[in-house]
Amino acid sequence: GWKHLAETYGVDLVVSGHRHHQEIWAPDASDNFLAPTAFIVSGGGGGITSTGMPSADGEDDEYGFVDLTFTRASIKIEAISHGGQLRRTVHVPPRPRAATTPGAAGATMGIPSPFELVGAGGLEPSKTVLL
Repeated sequence: GWKHLAETYGVDLVVSGHRHHQEIWAPDASDNFLAPTAFIVSGGGGGITSTGMPSADGEDDEYGFVDLTFTRASIKIEAISHGGQLRRTVHVPPRPRAATTPGAAGATMGIPSPFELVGAGGLEPSKTVLL
C-alpha cells in the first residue's frame, strides 16, 4: 500500500485531493499513518460543496489553497483559506531513500527527489510552486 511505497522510495510528501476540506499531516503527527511521510488532502479551490459550512471571514479549512516552497532543507507547506488567512504551516525535511540497485525491484529509476532538484539545475532555491 501507500506506506510500503513511501518507505521504499523515501517519499517526502503525498498530495491528494478532492475533499473540499484542507488537511495536512506533518511528518511527526501522531495520527499520520504515513509518518514520516507528510501528506496533504486538498481540493477546496473550487466547486459548490464542502465538507462543512465555510465561514464568511475565511477562518476555516473548507475551501482554500496549498502553497509549497521547496528548498534544500525542507518543503514548506502553507494552507491558505478562501479568505486569504494562513491556516497552518508545516516544514517537511528530506527523508532517506532506500538503498537500491538500478534495475532491482524498488529501484528509484534515477528519479531525483525535490531536494536534489533545488539548486542543481532544476528548481531555484526558494522557488514557490502553487497547486
